[in-house]
Parts: sequence; structure tokens; C-alpha cells
Amino acid sequence: MLLPYAVVFRLHGLMYPTSYPLGEGSTFYRFAFGWIHGNPMIEQVVGILIVFFQAVWINRIMIQHRLSRENTLFAGVFYIILVSLTPAQLGLNPSLIGGFAFIIVLDDILRIYLKKEVASELFNYGFGLGLAWLIYPPYFVLLLSIFAAIAIMRSLNIREILQWAGGVISILFLSLMAYSYVGDWYEMVHDLVQWNPSNLLSWQVNDWRHWVYLAIVVLAVVIIVLNSNLLNRGIAYKERKKWKVIYWVLLLSFFSVFSGLKVEWDRMDLIAIPLSMLLGAVAANSKRTIVVEFLHILIFITVLFLQFN
Repeated sequence: MLLPYAVVFRLHGLMYPTSYPLGEGSTFYRFAFGWIHGNPMIEQVVGILIVFFQAVWINRIMIQHRLSRENTLFAGVFYIILVSLTPAQLGLNPSLIGGFAFIIVLDDILRIYLKKEVASELFNYGFGLGLAWLIYPPYFVLLLSIFAAIAIMRSLNIREILQWAGGVISILFLSLMAYSYVGDWYEMVHDLVQWNPSNLLSWQVNDWRHWVYLAIVVLAVVIIVLNSNLLNRGIAYKERKKWKVIYWVLLLSFFSVFSGLKVEWDRMDLIAIPLSMLLGAVAANSKRTIVVEFLHILIFITVLFLQFN
């Protein structure tokens, strides 16, 4: 079901294929994924496959960690919608690839509650976040999520933070060493530190359709806030702690998205991961199935209309 859904929502990219501007990607993105550029159609197909596997992995996290009372595909469906809202998000962009690394290691960090040895999970989380940061620098803000995760799931201690830091340092060191053979490692370092939080909320929206896209995201957040009681319905105390971690990821993602001089719509992919999980749980636990289906169909029609308008 998820694969045809991804194809339909990204049909605009298949009918009018374009390449992500390689020069706008990070140095690591150009170094690691530049070889696939040059054929817009291939980029669109690979993008669809990545979105499909990401949606499957998000549903896997929801089911294995028992984050909702019912096992459904809602989270994956909402993820496909949120990463396909605008034409700028279609194709093979670095935020989408970086998101894949983050989704995989988010599974690891949610396993550390009441576990005696968590060195591998913390290292993997640091390694995956560092990789996402290299591919798409705005993921830098999510590095702070480790403090929330350890504080909520365990208790803050230096040893476990160092285990996480070891993963971040490892991927940065390996990447810098590899790139030093083909270019100046300073370029990669410059990409990692160019993020500027002083631009917070200074961007402007220049297209009326973008206001509609923003309205969809705001509507999703309002639905979650108004139905937050549904998230904890029928789940154990351990799973409630996991939701707190995901809330922090969402908060940090919003901070990263709205920290640019202009709206960069591919940054919305950062919000899509935690937001789709929260929406999926609300939809799965809600008794108002007709309302959920109506909103789903309404958003479906709206997004496709705006993409092809």
C-alpha cells in the first residue's frame, strides 16, 4: 500500500522530473552522492524508493515500540504526505537522505530505557546523527536530542554522553579523512558550522501556495495538541517516556526549520519524522475514524491540486 501511495504523491516529480541543484548541497552530499546526479528521472525514482523505505521503517518503530494501541500504517502514510507537500521536496534532496540515517538510529535510542548496557545504542545514535549532519547541516540541532533522551529514559551521566560523542566524532573523522584525498577538508568543516540561529523567524513566504502548505503543518500540530491525551491511552509507562523523547525531537526540528533567512521547503523533512509518528498514534487511537479519513482525503486532494496547479 505504501509504495503506490508514495508514487501518487510524488507523481508530479515523475511527470516533470528535475534534479536537486548539486551546488546547493553540502560538501559531503556532493562527495558521497554526486555520482547519481545527471538523470532527473533516476533521481525521482530513487527518491520515491527512499520515501517508501523510510515510511516502512517508521511503521516498524511504531509497532515494535508499541507507541500506539492499534497497529496501523497511519504513521507511514502521514510521513509520505509531509515529505511530498511541495515540489521542492520531490526528488533526491539531502534532507531526505539525512532523514533516513536519523530514522534508523531513532529506533536505537528508544531502546535504552531500563537497559543495563547501552553503549552500542548510544554510539549508533551519535554515528547516525553525525552522518545526517554531514549530509544536511540543519540536522545539527538534533544533536541536542541526546540530552533529552538520556535525561528522560535514564539519567544524565558523563560516561553515556561520551559514548554518544564517540559515534559523532567517529563519522566526522572518517568522513574528513576520506574527503581529504579528493579535496580540501576545510570545505566540509565550513559546511558543518555555517548554521546561524540568529536568523530565527526572520524568513518570509512569497507564494500563496506556501501558506497553504504551512497551514497543513499547523493543522497537524493543532490536531496533536488537542488530542495529546490519545497518545498515552492504552500504553505502558515505558512507551510514555518514548513519546517525551519524540516530543523533544519535534521541538528541536521546528527550531531548525525556522532558523533560515528564507523558507527552505526541504527543511520540512526534519519535522516530518516526529510529526508523522505523533499523527499516526493520534489517528490510530482515535474513535472518530470518519473525521480522520475526511481530513486525510482533504489533505490528499489539496496537496495534489497545488502540485499540479
